[in-house]
Amino acid sequence: MKTIVAIALAVSALTVAPALAQSQAAIDAARQACRADAMSVCAGTPRTGMMACLLANKDKISQACVDALAAVEASK
Repeated sequence: MKTIVAIALAVSALTVAPALAQSQAAIDAARQACRADAMSVCAGTPRTGMMACLLANKDKISQACVDALAAVEASK
């Protein structure tokens, strides 16, 4: 029984790990693409509210940032 549980956990870890890596890659890309926009449009916003600020100001940020934020949302 313990072997079956261990195998099930290992398989689930293998299926979750790529999704987490994909999500982290999208987040890293968004940080790079949105750095200048965050500094100009969302200056003074705490890090925890940065994505919400950028999304609320889509009309003021670069297309590269908009696309990167969409990729983050899609990777969730």
